[in-house]
Amino acid sequence: MNKNLYGLMNWPEIEGIVYAECDKPKELLGAHVTGKGLLIQIMRPDAVAVKLHIDGRKTAVNMEKVDESGFFAALVSSKKKLSYTYSVEKVNGEVTEYTDPYAFANVTKPEDYKAFLAGEEKNAAHIFGAHERTVNGVKGVLFNVWAPKALSVSVVGEFNKYDGRVHLMERIEDTGVFELFIPGLAAGCGYMYEIKRQGKGTTRKLDPVSRQISSVPITASVVSDENMPDSYAWNDGLWMIKRKKEAGKKKPVTVYEVSLTDWLKEKSADELVDFVKQEGYTHVCFLPVAEYLNEEMNGYSTLGYFTVTHRIGGSDAFKKLVDDCHNAGIGVIIDWNGAYFGTEVKGLYDFDGADAYGYLKPSLEKHPEWDVVTFDYKKGAVRSFLLSSVLMWLNDYHIDGIRIDGVASMLYLDYGKQPGTWTPNMYGGNENLEAVEFFKQLNAVYRKKNKTSMLIAEESTAWPMVTGDIKDGSLGFDYKWNMGWMNDILRFYEEDPIYRKYDFNLVTFSFMYAFSENFLLPFSHDEVVHGKKSLMHKMWGDRYNQFAGLRNLYTYQICHPGKKLLFMGSEWGQFLEWKCEESLEWRDLADNMNAKMQHFTSQLNQLYKENRVLWENDLSWDGLEIIDADNTDQSVLSFIRKNDKGDMLVCVFNMAPVERKDFTIGVPVAAIYEEIWNTELEEWGGVWKEHNQTVQSQEGLWKDYPQTLTFTLPALGASIWKIKRRIKSKSTKNKK
Repeated sequence: MNKNLYGLMNWPEIEGIVYAECDKPKELLGAHVTGKGLLIQIMRPDAVAVKLHIDGRKTAVNMEKVDESGFFAALVSSKKKLSYTYSVEKVNGEVTEYTDPYAFANVTKPEDYKAFLAGEEKNAAHIFGAHERTVNGVKGVLFNVWAPKALSVSVVGEFNKYDGRVHLMERIEDTGVFELFIPGLAAGCGYMYEIKRQGKGTTRKLDPVSRQISSVPITASVVSDENMPDSYAWNDGLWMIKRKKEAGKKKPVTVYEVSLTDWLKEKSADELVDFVKQEGYTHVCFLPVAEYLNEEMNGYSTLGYFTVTHRIGGSDAFKKLVDDCHNAGIGVIIDWNGAYFGTEVKGLYDFDGADAYGYLKPSLEKHPEWDVVTFDYKKGAVRSFLLSSVLMWLNDYHIDGIRIDGVASMLYLDYGKQPGTWTPNMYGGNENLEAVEFFKQLNAVYRKKNKTSMLIAEESTAWPMVTGDIKDGSLGFDYKWNMGWMNDILRFYEEDPIYRKYDFNLVTFSFMYAFSENFLLPFSHDEVVHGKKSLMHKMWGDRYNQFAGLRNLYTYQICHPGKKLLFMGSEWGQFLEWKCEESLEWRDLADNMNAKMQHFTSQLNQLYKENRVLWENDLSWDGLEIIDADNTDQSVLSFIRKNDKGDMLVCVFNMAPVERKDFTIGVPVAAIYEEIWNTELEEWGGVWKEHNQTVQSQEGLWKDYPQTLTFTLPALGASIWKIKRRIKSKSTKNKK
């Protein structure tokens, strides 16, 4: 070896390159001016020979292999840096020319990451990830990743035979960010990050902000650039204008919850849009559409927080589905998980050897029931990551609502844990104070960015003020799933009617807190999976009574204050519970009773949308009046849904399999009443040929009502009455 060259070799630093343990490779690799000339060093383990091609010089310079691992060096006569490329001859004789990544200064600066590290970045996928860029006139891809405790990080892929020694990334001072611009790469290129972790060996990770991940098997992130023109041309302008104009207005919301991956096993996306429109739902809610690996978690163990899963066709296919829904008058909600991430080797788990995204304390980190790790909301970078993910789905995919899964597990440090296995907060309590602040920040930013899209919390406890204005101390959500109502009501409808009078409070208790939050009433996927049985199978009695009970249950949901949600298959009374690895039991619809049940549900949705009293006053007692919640012996509940214009519906529910002739309740208005809904009509699977005849109310004190209404109440049936024509009465209602 040339003496001058040998004397310039920094063998300890070269060893750091050889073992891919260097986090400042630009201090060694590339071109550096020395007192003896321009020193150029390159690491190419795949090369048998490397030549330098210096601009303006006709003769190539043979580089010397100074280390058998593939470390090459050359000393060029020059007192300044020169532009150059190098060619690599491989063992098979193939020669390829490259532009040296280490000939470029860092593209970003430490201050570029200030907002991200402070938890205020709203577009992390813009400053991180892999982006096509032109630097100093050279086209390539800029890679940036946050891995603060990593010993070193490399970009690997087919372009370097997954050899982490070739493209070591540069640490950007104390930001925890690593960067490298690689000339010659372009969109469509697969890559991963190879991370050396202190004391934990080497691992390969997908890019946390990947916009595309290769599929079957999931092996690599794919370079894509959101700054390029959108490949999908949206056609939902009228919907978006309408959504903006109707922001804040009282609207009907009845949601069809769908596992899109399971639906597409037998039906198409086009058929889904037609089906949801035909059934009369205002919205569709998709179980998580972000990329995942763990099939057992139904998509909730998220792998790609910025990536549409390959199972539904990728980004453009999902955009088209949202677009088609909008053009059919259907809003789109997606489930999103910000509570935890899976332990898949390629994902966020133990990302940099110190769990960049999770907690360091095992007592805080692991969820006790699932193989997942909870996010550490103290870290500004984690908050920026999650906030950016939510806003990406909202903005890039025109989403009308995001339902956040597992909110309770985020709010409580001891969620699902035994005493002594969790760490209290600074005040000794079990509240996750950082998660609380994250929710307030998320909702404030979300609302500022888009006033027309909903944020919904799946919160299963009595945490106060989940919904409402953040200024009043709430978390700021638009709606909260009413899990208490769901659990109570399903327990009641499963019960033998003989015992229902003893547990009638399960039906009526929700009225005590119905307006404490902005509620959505869910019959979701969680209640029809893992041995819990389908809604149909939960109902008491033989098959006929099960259908009767289901019609009664759905009518009660529609009439109860709150928005509505029903999981796919439940609308026709699928008997088998949901199996996430299979499609729906579409063959059920060949059965006349199932077909009638589906028709019933679609007509119920129409009834809901057509009667404003069922949805415009969902948030206060102005929209509800209890007639009788004390008829436990007969298991009959009656109440009124109303508005401030005098419109009203009288809703009566018989929870016993006994038809009640000449059944009487009190009503506030003297009128001729018309039955507009009877769950026992033959067309819906019941035995009644026609509705009750119109009935004129009679004067007479019933409780504190001045009028009475008498009619036949069907067994296990629900009956809804509407004023057809008011009549004069001498008496007036004597109510508070």
